[in-house]
Amino acid sequence: MNDNPYKGTFDAEIAGETYSLRPSFDALIEFEELTGVSANIACERLGKGELSAKIIVGAIWAGIQGEAFARNDKSYCPGYRVIGELIRRDGMAKALKVAIKVLMYGIIPHDEVCRIEEGAKTESKKQ
Repeated sequence: MNDNPYKGTFDAEIAGETYSLRPSFDALIEFEELTGVSANIACERLGKGELSAKIIVGAIWAGIQGEAFARNDKSYCPGYRVIGELIRRDGMAKALKVAIKVLMYGIIPHDEVCRIEEGAKTESKKQ
């Protein structure tokens, strides 16, 4: 994945296609309207291993939608059901990390996200 902290975006591959996701305020509002769940609660649930298709697909779709808003290009973001089918083909578990990242980038300040990711990299090197 390619992170661009200056734009607030990151790239993710979904069923062989690369999408830029922007977990902006607009994206969080779209996510919460679609799922009926706050980003904080969704992050908690996913972190506990509670896989939910609606939350995973909703987070990823909202991130892509956030980039579409920023580009002022509605055609950039496929429909929610299209993204859902692509994710289903790839596997929900594979998409879990992307969904959590969208939600975390949206609710946690960027510096804190960087510290969390650095900690995870350090832990994986120890193993």
